[in-house]
Amino acid sequence: MDLSENWQFRQLVVTPLFLHLACWVFHGQEKFPIKRSEFYKQGLDLLLGKWDEARGVERDDVYRGFLLPQKLRLLSQLAAVTFEQGQYFFEQRTIEQYIEDYLRNLPNATLEPEELQLESEAMLRAIEAQHGLLTERARGIFSFSYLAFQEYFTARKIVASHNLRALEQALGGLVSHITDPHWREIFLLTAAMLRSADSLVQLMKQQIDALVAQDPYLQEFLMWASQKSQTIPTQPTVATARAFYLALAQTPHAAAHFALGDFQERNYQKILVKTNGRSFLQE
Repeated sequence: MDLSENWQFRQLVVTPLFLHLACWVFHGQEKFPIKRSEFYKQGLDLLLGKWDEARGVERDDVYRGFLLPQKLRLLSQLAAVTFEQGQYFFEQRTIEQYIEDYLRNLPNATLEPEELQLESEAMLRAIEAQHGLLTERARGIFSFSYLAFQEYFTARKIVASHNLRALEQALGGLVSHITDPHWREIFLLTAAMLRSADSLVQLMKQQIDALVAQDPYLQEFLMWASQKSQTIPTQPTVATARAFYLALAQTPHAAAHFALGDFQERNYQKILVKTNGRSFLQE
């Protein structure tokens, strides 16, 4: 665990459940997965499929009849629909309705509405009792026990789209949140789980280009950074210099702490970026 390549897992195992899962995963392979998404996958496989088996526990309820893939699909559906709506805490009846929707769409589903309601309530309690993935925070108010689970299952729902067209639509929905910091982990997990992240990166670029095209301030900002990068007498690459100016412009107070060499000789006094469509000021 103290190895440098395991630093991300040290960030995770600060709670008893994650520590227990980490021990289980390591015990099975004698090493930790390289990707965080793979750690979640292996840990949840244990939690959903082998936890009771390893402890010799048998449960007699409808949820027990669900195979691992069905449990994963249900939890992914619950996570995705709640996260998309910004719901980190949800009323019991709301989450039960989401479970009802899932059960209603199962092949050969024949349950009556009253039966669906009873089954959804029983399944919610089973998920809470058996795995601790959903927990009742207050009377009638539930959430995923850890935000990391909700984020992982949301990303899994995107990646597990049943065909290429559905995947493209799911990725398109994801990139619509590219400016929302709450979705950062979803982007990272999705990219890690995709066989190839090329299509996601391309969609992200298209979305960013569209945002820039609609914002005169951003266009002015990028033009300024490009022009400044071309004024450097010696430079490794124009892209490197442009990235430097973009970073420096966002923290203009730090400019005085840089030894800029030729720039100081040219009396570079400050580089400021003003927001709300106002111009850039330099020298």
